[in-house]
Formats: sequence, C-alpha cells, structure tokens
Amino acid sequence: MAPGTLQRTDVVRLREVLMDWLNETLSVRRIMVQELFDDLHDGQVLTELLEVLTGQKIPSVQVVLPDMLERSKHMDAGVAGEPMKRRRNRHRVAQALGWMDQLLGLSQSPASPREGYRPKWTVEKIISKDVVSILHLLVALARHFNMRRPLPDNVIIEMISVERLHNRMRHSTRYENITEDETRNRFSRGSISSQEQKDAFDKLFDQVPEKVEVVTASLISFVNKHLKKISWYEPVSGVKDRFEDGILFIHLLAVLGGYFVRLNEYNASPAHGQKLNHLQKVKNVGLAYRLMEEDGMEPRGMPDDIANGDLKATLRITYIIFNKYKSTP
Repeated sequence: MAPGTLQRTDVVRLREVLMDWLNETLSVRRIMVQELFDDLHDGQVLTELLEVLTGQKIPSVQVVLPDMLERSKHMDAGVAGEPMKRRRNRHRVAQALGWMDQLLGLSQSPASPREGYRPKWTVEKIISKDVVSILHLLVALARHFNMRRPLPDNVIIEMISVERLHNRMRHSTRYENITEDETRNRFSRGSISSQEQKDAFDKLFDQVPEKVEVVTASLISFVNKHLKKISWYEPVSGVKDRFEDGILFIHLLAVLGGYFVRLNEYNASPAHGQKLNHLQKVKNVGLAYRLMEEDGMEPRGMPDDIANGDLKATLRITYIIFNKYKSTP
C-alpha cells in the first residue's frame, strides 16, 4: 500500500462511515468496534454482524461451506506449528465468509465459480488484516443491506508491489477501486433492484398516499380485534408510539399463534410512564421478527426501522402478519 494511504481524507471518511454503521448495527448486541481491521480479523465480529443484519443464526460451517472448510483443514495440515487460536480464527472466518458469499450470490468454490467472479476477500486475507480485502468486504455488505449513510465516492487505494527480476528490483503499481462512483451506483441499483424489491407499501406511499390512512385504520382494527383477548390490553388508536417498542407485535403473534412468550424473553414496558430505550426496542422487534420467521413469515426491513417509528416499515410488518392470519376469527 502506498505510504500515507490510510491518512488520506477520503479513506479516513470511508473508515468513519463504516465504523459508525458497524457500531450502530452491533449496538443490539452491546458490541463496540474500536479498530476496523484489528476487530474483524478473527471472525467473531463478522459473525455477529451477519446475524444481526439477517436476523438469523449463522448456519453450521459444515452445511454452508464444506469445500472451504476442507481447504482450511488442508491449510492446517500444512502449518502444523500454527497456534490453535489462529486455526480457530480461520475456521470461524471461513464459516462467516461462506454464509456471506451465499447471501451476496457469490461462490468461492473452484467447482462452481460465478462467471467472471474474482474474490476480493479470502480467509487468509481477512485473518491477516488485509486492509483492501476488509474494506471490499464491508462495502459489499453495506451496499447489500442498503446502509442509509452514503459511502464516499471513488475511494481508490494505490497498491505497490516489489519483485526481484534478473537481480534487479522491479516496482509495479495497481489501483483498487473500493467504492467507485457511489452516486451512479445508487442510481443504477435503484433502477434495477429496487424495482424488483418494491412492494405494495412502496406503491401505496409513492402513488396513492391519500389511502395510507384507510390502510392504517384497517390494520389497527385487525390488531385491536385480536389483542382485546388480553385482559389488560388498551386498544390502539394510531400507529405512533404504540408499535415501535415491539411489545404489541410480540403479543399479537403470541395470541394469533396460540403460545405464550415469557416475560424474561423481551423488555417489558417500564413502570411509571417511562419508555424503553432504543436498544431495548430494537431487541424486542428483533424477537418479533424471529417469531414471524418461525411461523413461516418473511419480515422485510430492519428492526431499527420499526424502533425509529417508521410508518411504512410498521405498516408493512403489520400487513405481513395480517395476511397470514386474516382468516383467523
């Protein structure tokens, strides 16, 4: 890497944006990333990040990536003197990268490579704290999960390599384009993928916003109809401030599914009119998402959107539940 690269303004800005995103995302698990490259190399933080972003537990490495695990075992055999801790790190990173590549639609398997695909990160590069590989990896995740904050445009890192050729030192330079033109990328992604991902609520808010109140009233009526079966329940008159802590979703799913959620599994409302903090709200909504998944539903969006009181996100999740149980008396 060219001297002074990590001190360049655009690279510093990219690191700050990615750090803020990581810490905001991982706050639900009380994890604080202190140093971008040091904290990700052993696979622990990466595993936690993927689980929070997807709302799922990371599958077994034997199931997700048997070929990568097998190669990792062969590597272990070739480095018999390597400390056990580093071997564990390699297996953990292999597990996380295998799942991540599946999420992104990539493949690092020699048997079935994606056409034209050249991996920008590998197990060895991550555990070796390779700056370029870790930046590529985080930028790919940030784009895939639609990080709200824009990435700096055109962050390019100059890489210098030196090799001996005929008793002479030969220098060569290559350039790693980390972010390209983010403005153009957001437009092109929006013109293709967002068209595929838009649902009825995107169209409702974009094309017929005057009908949002009608849909809201209908969904609130559905919620009240079923939650009135709980003796202490106070009917909801509006979405604001009642859904963002996730508690109503948890109780609604329990009533509709015919089960009981223990109080120690979520953060109940504090006494004396106090409210849950943001972290507690996100954890509650995360539990509601897991309950939905266990019941065969596919929640869209991030728990953080619900906890922030986003109307569209709240109505979308309510509608998914309604659509599953609309015939329930």
